[in-house]
Amino acid sequence: MSARPSDVPEGYAWVEKHPNKLPALHPGKLTPFAINNLELAATNYFNAKGTDPDKQVGVIFGCFLDQKFTNWVRPANKRKELLAMTLADFMKAFHAKFLEDDWTTVKPTQSFDEFATALLGHCSLLADTAPLSDTQVEHQLDAGMTDDLQFMCLRNDKVKQIILRPDHNLDEYIRAVTRVDEERKHNLNTFHRLANMADANKENKRKPSDDAEERTAKRHKGKPTSASSTSADDRNPYPPPLTQAKRSRLLATTTAIAQA
Repeated sequence: MSARPSDVPEGYAWVEKHPNKLPALHPGKLTPFAINNLELAATNYFNAKGTDPDKQVGVIFGCFLDQKFTNWVRPANKRKELLAMTLADFMKAFHAKFLEDDWTTVKPTQSFDEFATALLGHCSLLADTAPLSDTQVEHQLDAGMTDDLQFMCLRNDKVKQIILRPDHNLDEYIRAVTRVDEERKHNLNTFHRLANMADANKENKRKPSDDAEERTAKRHKGKPTSASSTSADDRNPYPPPLTQAKRSRLLATTTAIAQA
C-alpha cells in the first residue's frame, strides 16, 4: 500500500492510484478533491480495461476502503438500487450521502488551482440537481481562499481589473488568481529558505572572544610550570610572619648582644 501523500493532511481521505489496478479511496474525511480524484482515476481504469458501462458501478464498489461505505451498500435493496445506476448517477448519490453540506466553505489544504479543479468537478456532477452559476462558483472560490491569498488578490491589479469588468468569465478569473497563488507560494518558499540559511549561519558563527580564549588556552596547554615562570602577581613581596618560637629566640639573641 502506498503512503498517504504529503499534501493530504492526516485524517483526510485520499486516493491510491495505480496504472493497472483499480484505485482505492482510503478512509478519512471526504473532500471534493478526493472524490473528484477517485472518479477520474476510476474512469481511466474503466477505459483502459474496456469495462462495460452497466458493470462500472459494481466494479467501483471495490474502490472504497471505508466501513461507512460498506454499511451503506450492505442492505440488499440499497445495493440493487445503486447497481441499476449509471456511473455518473452513482457518483451524485455518493456525493449527496457522504460529502458534508459545508464543503464549499471549507478552506482548501491544496493549491488554489487544485481547489478550483475539485470545485468545478463537483459542480459538474451536481449540475442536474444543484446547478451553480459562474458568479456563484466564483464566490465559492473566493470563500475558499486562504487569508494571505485573499490579501494578495485585493492588491493585484490584474485580478482587480478582471473582477471590476462586468463581462469577465470564470476561466480568466481562475487563471489570474492561480498566478497570484503561485507567486505567493514562491515568496513563502524563498522566505523559508532564507530563514533557514540565517539560522544555519547563526549556528556556525563563532564569537571573536571565544576564538581568542581558545587560542590562549592552546598556547598554555601542556606548558610546564616553574618557579621562574610564576607570574609576578603570584609572588608575595613580604616575608611570612615569625612564629612565637622564632620571636623568643630573636629576643634572647638581641638581649645577649646588648649585655655583652
